[in-house]
Amino acid sequence: MARTAPVDVSPDGSETPAAEAGARTAPSPRRRPGLPLIGRLSLGSLWLPGSLIVLLLAWEAYVTIAQPPSYILPAPSRIGRALVNGLSRDLGDRAGYWLHLGSTLRGALSGYVLGCGAGILLGILISEFRILERILLPYAVGLQSLPKVAIAPLILIWFGFGPTSKMVLAALLTFFPLLINTYVGLNLVDRDYLLLMRSLKANRLQILRKVKLPAALPMIFAGLDMSAVYSILGAIVAEFVGSDAGIGVMILQAQFTNDTASVFSALVILAVVGILFHTLVQAIGHRLVFWTRRQDQIAATS
Repeated sequence: MARTAPVDVSPDGSETPAAEAGARTAPSPRRRPGLPLIGRLSLGSLWLPGSLIVLLLAWEAYVTIAQPPSYILPAPSRIGRALVNGLSRDLGDRAGYWLHLGSTLRGALSGYVLGCGAGILLGILISEFRILERILLPYAVGLQSLPKVAIAPLILIWFGFGPTSKMVLAALLTFFPLLINTYVGLNLVDRDYLLLMRSLKANRLQILRKVKLPAALPMIFAGLDMSAVYSILGAIVAEFVGSDAGIGVMILQAQFTNDTASVFSALVILAVVGILFHTLVQAIGHRLVFWTRRQDQIAATS
């Protein structure tokens, strides 16, 4: 005997299948209250400039009301005028920022390339050859423990005034993060992948190129990102100790004349350069290490 679907009787006496009645009376899921996605993104992107504007307005108001000496705390408006004045100079004018900024960037970028390249190379070597790890890693740790400001005068004596000393000091600051990040990244590879490659008769170079280096790229780019700022710091420290051009030289000259507004404007330039350098390295890393971004998207949607 065929089974019939259960029915519900409505108040007017008509019969309706229970499944249809349930589908009709089931409450729709309530939407979580909140702003639309575009609104949330817009508000999120306004936090940084909004907080900066509030900080500058509060700073300007404090200087206007309290009137501290300008060599102690200049107003943001005065710092802005010094910044515009320095940026409006000709490229070869020593009173402007462009010549000094170019000198600092040349030392920082050359040291960044040298230090990061040496750190990655040595990180690969000590990861692949344990005898080199036991010999070289203690020396690298000992060198990193030395304060770079203390050895900067020695670097100046050995390499003289000019871009070479900036490059060497920037290289020293960027070397160790890449060494450690490369070494750790290469040693975090899943052992199953290594066993699979060995079962396929892959040699050491093939395993390094096809498995270890791709797996270590996120750690390597984290070190590159960290070292981007360190390279600028190294160049500035070298300029503080002794140099004929650079943003560090401008800061010292402004300090000697109690021109604190120019000191702040130079610091603003360094901060902007550091942010741009960091953003560039991050963009390249996201482009090359694309699989980590996909994993983050999958984790966010799961």
